[in-house]
Amino acid sequence: MVDRRTPLTRRAWSWMVALVLVRALALVASVSDHRPLTGDEPIYDGVARSLLAGTGFTHHGAPWVMKPPGWVIVLAGIRAVAGDHVRAGVLVQGLFDAGTILLGALLARRLFRSSRAGWIAFALMAVWPPFLRESRFLQTEPMFTLAVMLLATAFVGFVESPTMRRAALTGAAAGLAALVRPNGILTLVGLVGSAYLIDRRARAPILRYVVMALCCALVLSPWTIRNARVFHAFIPVSIGTGEFFYMGSTPETEGRWDHVKWEGLRGRVIEAETRRLGRTPNVLEQDHALLVAGMAAWQTDPATQFRIWMLRVFRLVAVPVGPERFALRVGFLIAILLLDALALWGAFGAFGDTEGNGRMAAVFLLAVVFNALALSVFLTASRYIEPFRALMIVVAAGGATRLPSLAQRKSPIVLGGT
Repeated sequence: MVDRRTPLTRRAWSWMVALVLVRALALVASVSDHRPLTGDEPIYDGVARSLLAGTGFTHHGAPWVMKPPGWVIVLAGIRAVAGDHVRAGVLVQGLFDAGTILLGALLARRLFRSSRAGWIAFALMAVWPPFLRESRFLQTEPMFTLAVMLLATAFVGFVESPTMRRAALTGAAAGLAALVRPNGILTLVGLVGSAYLIDRRARAPILRYVVMALCCALVLSPWTIRNARVFHAFIPVSIGTGEFFYMGSTPETEGRWDHVKWEGLRGRVIEAETRRLGRTPNVLEQDHALLVAGMAAWQTDPATQFRIWMLRVFRLVAVPVGPERFALRVGFLIAILLLDALALWGAFGAFGDTEGNGRMAAVFLLAVVFNALALSVFLTASRYIEPFRALMIVVAAGGATRLPSLAQRKSPIVLGGT
């Protein structure tokens, strides 16, 4: 393992901060200030405006619980200060990215004890195309990626010194991540389970993990209480599991999101549930009906569903290769494969570092695999795995530092004779 224990200097950090701020400004300059909102942006914007108008978390007049409130609260703050300007939101997204990039450099330095690894992680994150793309939209990706990195940083600190205080901080970080996306909780489960298996330092007294879970629940409690009062049900983060599950099981779309076909597919399930109940189902009943429809699809034709699931995994962890922008997609797929190879090389080389955080590189990889498998049950688009790809980049940075040592190990071929 490469072991350059020189820390990142104050001057290095100053340069990093300056560069990520320039990057944020470049993102702002790359968008039109009054472009139309697309994708999920109108939903977040509508709920944020309802919040500012004093009608609470509502969308089209109905109580909203399809997504956690973290990004909506931030977007409402942006709207309160800057109005309708898209660039103000992109600036905030760029600052979220800045935090992610700096934490990536910090984590790479801590895991591999190499300032070079820190710089490589910094550079890879700064130019990683999905991060640049998603930061130009007013959606949850940049904020959730930062939340994942904060959680990972807190967890590394806990493994280094499993105190009650660090357990509480890690749990709180997981709660904050879940307030942005529900799978923030899965991130914590993946990290804890992986570390418990392969890093004996993580086998702390069970009370530490109880505190971690309680602090996560404490952060989520205001939103959970609100949902209980409004919907008379236990909803700690959000609903929508059934809708995503059914969406990923429809043979008509090969498990993809298809805005043309989806309303009809969804509508037939809701209509059947309306006839069964004799009234219009509420949002919870609708989501449950969609979950049941997805499960029925698996029971009816498991072979087709397994094939669709395999396609869904590929779309999630890689990128669909199709006729549209074929060269760009193939190029990005190659970049992902190279990143994965570097990450495996970095984790393999660092695993023997029993005195430091080397084994946490393998923990990060297992946590990414766990989250990918969990998300593949519901989600198909590769953008949903990109927040966890940040952990892969950290580990890949360690692999990149080992490439020079690999070249030096190659022995020249000696020809001998009598």
